[in-house]
Amino acid sequence: MTTNRKSTRTAGPAEKTGIVDTFIPLYTKNVERVAELEKNALDIVAEQSTELIEAWKKAFRAVPNTPALFWFELFAQNVDRYVETQKGVIDLGV
Repeated sequence: MTTNRKSTRTAGPAEKTGIVDTFIPLYTKNVERVAELEKNALDIVAEQSTELIEAWKKAFRAVPNTPALFWFELFAQNVDRYVETQKGVIDLGV
């Protein structure tokens, strides 16, 4: 009866280093790419919300003495602040 021997040989330090050196830069580059995609999406959201707010302002200017214009300005500032905060969080994560 023969027994199957299991190999106890593991990858040496040179082999492990080669694998790490290969995949770490790739992983880092992909994380940076995803971060840039997210930032671009946030820029698009900010641009669209600005356009929408401007359209609503035009609609409300047709009615004299409308107090809603203040709320549109406040909303625009909050969207801008949100976008900048999210970009900061993305940069922190990268």
